[in-house]
Amino acid sequence: MTIRARMLLIGLLITACLFYILAAYFVALNQEKNHKIASMTDIKVIESLSDLVHELQKERGISVGCLAGCSISSAALLNAQHTATNHARTQVADGVLNPAQGLEDLPEIRKQVLRNQLTAVHAFNHYTLIIVEILDYINVLTDHLNTDLKNDVRAYTHLLYAKEYLGQIRASLNEVFSLGKLNINHIATVSREFSFYQHHTQLFFRDATPKIVNIFHTIQAQTEVQNILRIIELILTGSHTMITAEAWFTVATDWINQLQTVERAYTAYLHEGMTREMALAQKKFIFNAAIVISIALLLTLLIGSAIRRILHALNILLKSIEYTIKTKDFSNRIKLFTPDEIGVISDNFNKLLIIVESLIKEKDKLACTDLLTGIYNRYKFTEWFDIILQRQQRYGGKLALIVFDIDYFKQVNDQFGHIAGDQVLKGVAQRVQSCVRTTDIFARWGGEEFVILVPEGGHQAAVDLAERLRSAMESHCFNNLPKITASFGVSEYRINDTLETLFARADEAVYHAKHAGRNRVFAV
Repeated sequence: MTIRARMLLIGLLITACLFYILAAYFVALNQEKNHKIASMTDIKVIESLSDLVHELQKERGISVGCLAGCSISSAALLNAQHTATNHARTQVADGVLNPAQGLEDLPEIRKQVLRNQLTAVHAFNHYTLIIVEILDYINVLTDHLNTDLKNDVRAYTHLLYAKEYLGQIRASLNEVFSLGKLNINHIATVSREFSFYQHHTQLFFRDATPKIVNIFHTIQAQTEVQNILRIIELILTGSHTMITAEAWFTVATDWINQLQTVERAYTAYLHEGMTREMALAQKKFIFNAAIVISIALLLTLLIGSAIRRILHALNILLKSIEYTIKTKDFSNRIKLFTPDEIGVISDNFNKLLIIVESLIKEKDKLACTDLLTGIYNRYKFTEWFDIILQRQQRYGGKLALIVFDIDYFKQVNDQFGHIAGDQVLKGVAQRVQSCVRTTDIFARWGGEEFVILVPEGGHQAAVDLAERLRSAMESHCFNNLPKITASFGVSEYRINDTLETLFARADEAVYHAKHAGRNRVFAV
């Protein structure tokens, strides 16, 4: 295939890729829009489920009161509530509530309540289980809503749970007032329910939009609501209040009904917010689509122009490369690897690059590596220190320096010769290199003195590392040589430290280690 054909093929492939990316972007945006639509549908489902929970809460309160002290009026009220609950259930879309959610047991529970075959506590627990299961399902739906109003979604959930615990208080006190007596178990139950109500109310205040919070506060400030709160406070102190079960149930239900208006206001607010998000997404789609199409057209023009220019310049480039090879003028660089004319250019320039790279690598190795031990030298260590210090100052973290000096190294040179001394230096370097982390910077400072920079390690981590190295060196056997040990000094980085000040402290620590008897770690 000729160069011309290949360049045309590349241009077509790039253009096809651009249009593919554009199509993928359109698909992704359409999926996002569909998720928004599904979320709006879920909000309607959540609203119908909230209404069902509201009716179940009311039915629970009436049932508990009826079992505690049933009257003709409460029985009639219960039958009417059954009808209201059944109607709320029909408003929930088919398939939303599966049999596992407890509602299948509701008819049997109602029969037992009407026949007085359940205790008030058992009826309360059965209804609460059904309500909590529905609330948990609502919680799942809210978690999957595709919206930026995450805080408001959480606030709405907390409002539902606050209203549920208020409903439990209504049912519990309905039993108390129906029985006409109050015991410690009633107080404990109401105390727990009121605590949970207050907890979820505070979370609601934290996450809710001010508009909805103001509605809540307006309801809370009403005289009737304040009277209800005072009744609850009296119950919590163990005092009985002069109010009938019917009167209590009526005022408590009025309060809960008003909280339901807050729920509906919130679902309307979420619906409006998601509608705005959809409109914004549509505008964003149109704007970005225009930009992408413009860029695609511009790139297509640039690619065509580039292909024409490359083909026109090919002969000139070949002559220029041949001249560069002959004259050893390495100022021009080309990096292409193909078996055609461009490949000829690449091969000729790669010959030069191999030479240059080889020289650079050799130069870097000589400049950065200690020739005897194969580890970093003082120059490279200084370079690494500057890099790590800048990173530490920018992102924080601890930094420590270990300096160690081989004990009685001069005696090894004097007694066994410099070759043996070189073997000791190599062995020590190998032993230490096998113990330090890959992130630690290990270098020969000069003579028999070595340094280790410990990034992300504080004073204790460096001391522990130095002790391991000291122990490893002490236990290592050097052929035909006495035991080799070293004295270690550790210093942690302080604000405004330089390499000189940090090293000076660590070196001073080495001096103290040697003065104290050598073969030990001393930290400052």
